[in-house]
Amino acid sequence: MIQEDYHLAFYEITLVIRQDVPFAQAKALGQQAGEWVESHKGEVTHIEYCGLRPLAYAIGKNKKGHYVFLQVQHHGSFKEIEKRLNLHEDIIRFLVVRVKKHDTSPCPLIVQRKYTTEESATESNPPPLAAS
Repeated sequence: MIQEDYHLAFYEITLVIRQDVPFAQAKALGQQAGEWVESHKGEVTHIEYCGLRPLAYAIGKNKKGHYVFLQVQHHGSFKEIEKRLNLHEDIIRFLVVRVKKHDTSPCPLIVQRKYTTEESATESNPPPLAAS
């Protein structure tokens, strides 16, 4: 019999969602990802919508993406959750990182930008670059 690891680990998940997905649907997709984590013995401690931001390079036809940031506690394997994230057609990239503890400060993506909604981010008004 294989003994499960009951040690609770902290993870941060960043989702990049296609630019043509509506704002409300992008937020709902973050909630759905949180539900996937909870259905696999995890707990979502924080979900944050970080806005529509330009990508460093085009992914397919996408030059921008909605960023959603989740902080979760989970024990066990992330393979099934990663499989769902990978197969979802609206998620163009995702990153799962294990951390020692969750940072309670705002997401760095929020701190770097001045706009808060998708309406504020336009081609004529791009977000500012982070100071070096």
